Amino acid sequence: MSLLLRHSHHSHHSHRHPGQRRTPSPGVPTDRVAATARAGTGTRALAAAALLLAAAAAPAQVFQDPALQALLSAERHYALGTVLGVHAMGQGMVKMASSVGTVKASLLESLRLAPLWYPARSAVVEFYLQAPGLIGGSTAKATEAARTAAKPEQARALEARVALDDERFDAALAGLYGVQPGTDSARADDVQQWTAQAGFGLLGKGDAAKARPVFEQAAKLKGAAQLPVDYRLGLALQAQGQTEPARAAYARFVAAGRGQGKSLDDAKKRLAQLGGPTG
Repeated sequence: MSLLLRHSHHSHHSHRHPGQRRTPSPGVPTDRVAATARAGTGTRALAAAALLLAAAAAPAQVFQDPALQALLSAERHYALGTVLGVHAMGQGMVKMASSVGTVKASLLESLRLAPLWYPARSAVVEFYLQAPGLIGGSTAKATEAARTAAKPEQARALEARVALDDERFDAALAGLYGVQPGTDSARADDVQQWTAQAGFGLLGKGDAAKARPVFEQAAKLKGAAQLPVDYRLGLALQAQGQTEPARAAYARFVAAGRGQGKSLDDAKKRLAQLGGPTG
């Protein structure tokens, strides 16, 4: 998923200049960003922006902790970089090139201010993976940003992300399966989605036997209903000639009605071919 597309689906409205200091609202904890991110990987910058806006009216004495100052400043740079990045990607290569410097600088500054904050490091990795080489993209730099994460679980997850982008799906899965569960919901969401993407990549390469257990495992995880896991599981099962299980998987996916239009249409078509109900 794209940079900025993974860290996107957001908008950012503020009456203040991005460089202005904001203070935290007592009623808006900094983990709001991670909490909001559970609604989808693209909501993180929106969450950061909302946090900063809500914080604007707080009394200055609340904002005395240097660590909290650094985190909120990192969130500001993160929100600015991701929102500008999303906008740039919709403007074409020429206009993208004119703003990429600001995007990159904002994301790198966010990481500098909060090197342990997963969304900041993840956004930098995504920038290097998704930006064209002529305007700053670099797999080597993405690898370095992932590898140098101070927290081993972050490094493992982000190195797997680089492998996924390079279509080394087996290596990506090995890394993702090695990430230990933790309290970071943003990282957990990414691991779950990247695992499903790696399985789909294997399926696309014709390796249904390897893809099938990926989707079977993914179907058991929290939040699986928000992803097209049953559709992809159905594809893997059908490719292996497992008609009954494939039909059941497609039926679950169609009944849930949560997939994208093309996926739903294809699932209904396949379900009809296998003799199952589509309505």
